[in-house]
Amino acid sequence: MPANPSTSKRPAKAAAPKTSPPVEQPPPQHAELAPNVIQALARVIAEMGGVEKMTPAERRRRGLGTPDESGINYAYRGIDQIAAAAQPLLGKHGVVIAPVDIESSVREFQINNRPWTDRTTRVTWAVMGPGGVDDRILCVSEGIGRDNSDKGANKASTGAFKNLLLRLLCIGDQADDPDQHQHVSDTPSQPQRPPMHPAVQAAVDMLNTITDAEARRVAKAAFVSEFGSPAELHEEDDVHEATRWVAECVAAGGVPPGEPAPHEADEQAVEVAAEDESQDTNDDTLFDAPVDPDADHDAVGPYG
Repeated sequence: MPANPSTSKRPAKAAAPKTSPPVEQPPPQHAELAPNVIQALARVIAEMGGVEKMTPAERRRRGLGTPDESGINYAYRGIDQIAAAAQPLLGKHGVVIAPVDIESSVREFQINNRPWTDRTTRVTWAVMGPGGVDDRILCVSEGIGRDNSDKGANKASTGAFKNLLLRLLCIGDQADDPDQHQHVSDTPSQPQRPPMHPAVQAAVDMLNTITDAEARRVAKAAFVSEFGSPAELHEEDDVHEATRWVAECVAAGGVPPGEPAPHEADEQAVEVAAEDESQDTNDDTLFDAPVDPDADHDAVGPYG
């Protein structure tokens, strides 16, 4: 008799493998915190390292660019870069930064007939450490936000926070050194000569009345050889002797006192003048009046 299919034995199912109960993982162990905020900040600074300055093009390549960067053609550190580098280290070492006082001022002006504002924000920050709210130091930073809409306050406060992190965590760059930049007002200028004694100035005016150019040059060279720079004559005896010398020189047609007449020693006088000029080729400029920085420089002076 054929077997009933409904009563045939079916193969037994394989037993499910036994699984062990889940083991609870211990919470992550944090390094022992510093005893105070100063030592905590020191640990943050030690681990912080530098924050690279990037151009807008480089920031876009790394996915950090924003539309606000249009028109910027220099490298800088964004607040997003600085905060991203500082945040995990501040949390790791138990440092919290919070503003405790904010002062703000606004200056209004126009650019191309459009209203703009410069908002300056001065923030006092409490930097608290692992010891709690009483374990803290106070820091002050400023930020300026220029805007023609409603973002001036945000720009200023962001700038203040950025400046705080840069200084507090010693994030620097060689390009930030102000001593590397020379402004127009810092460019070296020629030292200004002191004003002449009035009597010496009158004597110089007399020398300039000598009509013969060569005689006038020889007389000035002889004056410098005898008395030095006119601007340095301030003692009354020296001034008196110099003015007497000039009067005699001019009266003699440009012949220095004690020198032979022109028809007797023209060549000697020229050689002496040439020798003096080789020692100081700018003797004639010593007779120029000191430059007044407030005067009209297009005007012709009396000693040209």
